Amino acid sequence: MDRKIRCLHIRGVSGAVRLFFSCLLLAGLAARFVPAARAAEWVTSTLDDAGDYSSLALDSNGKAHASYFDGGDLKYATNASGAWVVSTLDSPGTGGGLTYASSIAVDGNGKVHIAYDGTQQLKYATNASGAWVITTLDNPGYDVGDDLSLALDSNNKVHISYLDRNGGSLKYATDLTGSWTLSNLGSGGYVTSITVDGNDKVHIVHFRAGNQLTYTTNASGSWVSTVIGVNGGYFASVKTDSANKVHVSYYASGAVNYMTNASGAWVNTVIDNAVGIAGNSSLVLDSLGGVHISYCNYNDNDLQYATNASGAWLNSIADQEGNVGYFSSLAIDGQDLLYVTYTDRTNGKVKFAYTLAGEEEEESDNLCFIATAAFGSPLAGQVALLRRFRDHCLLTNRPGAAFVSWYYRKGPLAARYIAPRPLARAAVRLVLYPLIAFSFLALNGWLLPGLILLAAVGAWLFWVQERRRTPAVL
Repeated sequence: MDRKIRCLHIRGVSGAVRLFFSCLLLAGLAARFVPAARAAEWVTSTLDDAGDYSSLALDSNGKAHASYFDGGDLKYATNASGAWVVSTLDSPGTGGGLTYASSIAVDGNGKVHIAYDGTQQLKYATNASGAWVITTLDNPGYDVGDDLSLALDSNNKVHISYLDRNGGSLKYATDLTGSWTLSNLGSGGYVTSITVDGNDKVHIVHFRAGNQLTYTTNASGSWVSTVIGVNGGYFASVKTDSANKVHVSYYASGAVNYMTNASGAWVNTVIDNAVGIAGNSSLVLDSLGGVHISYCNYNDNDLQYATNASGAWLNSIADQEGNVGYFSSLAIDGQDLLYVTYTDRTNGKVKFAYTLAGEEEEESDNLCFIATAAFGSPLAGQVALLRRFRDHCLLTNRPGAAFVSWYYRKGPLAARYIAPRPLARAAVRLVLYPLIAFSFLALNGWLLPGLILLAAVGAWLFWVQERRRTPAVL
């Protein structure tokens, strides 16, 4: 009797293992036979026939707002009305010390905030009152306002990082208290980038003498500066994720690099090691924490784009018509759609490009939230297969449509929990494999084998549960 029970146990375990790996193999084959969504295809256009050094931001409706210089004129452009409307906000001239730097952000009320170099002075323009108002924030009589960056906190307060060339220092301006205050944060250098995290703490990266990429933050309650790289750090761009971890892109030694402290320590990755001389990069994060970077390949004079949203770094060309890609500024909207402004040096234009993030045909309307979080990208073959199952098997009948409606209400919350947790993502992938295998069979007309597969998985789960409840027989 004991021998029979032990044999049944061994056969049951080996059968369950075979069943699981059969599901895994079928799901893998299904993902290979179902093509992933197309790679992102950028749509390019001309924003303005003249301009350079652009900065881009989006409002809550996904409309674009850009600031840039045309000679000595600061310009502002927006497509909020459906077509580009361009205005000249200020004419600081082309005198000595003008770096043509500007940085733009749009607050929760749709109001625009621009910091810019006003020829050896830091200036700020906003239409928060309903009309454009320009204020000089720092004008000590020598070169300040270079290489600046602007960010807004959750209360629409303004935070600006910039350089004091004469004093060789990094400076910080904010209206946090209701009036403007200026602070000296230590040794300066070149090109600052600023962001504000979910707790309204400020994070700044910049490059300073000694090839030092420096990170400065008040996250602890007081300002602390840390050298996070010693091999360069030109033209950095910084953002924080939902866990307030820091993500940085920058140029060093002819390569585009990405650095993050998401693991608790700073880790550097080379994204593209053949881009030539230093130039700017621009970084944004999507809703699942995927990183997206635009940059100029100075060897080929192309606008290039890199992302790890699929789980591995992928590089592609966004625009290669002429000498393009200089001073790109990348933005992302609430649906994870990407937009970028940049310079066409061949024709002296400011260009604008956007992408629909590679969704497949008409299936771009709704994502499989949990599967996307588990597999790391909406472009994964497994996710594409589940979308097809949704569209062709679930939405074609009332019970299926009701399930999809319920899933769209509950799925985003679960996805937000799963996405930043590697173990949770792995566990969900294991749970999804039988469903992926069933979806593949159902979509190919093999519904009965699919039902048998799900019944077998269910029987196995029931058997496992019963084994846990039944006392062991010695």
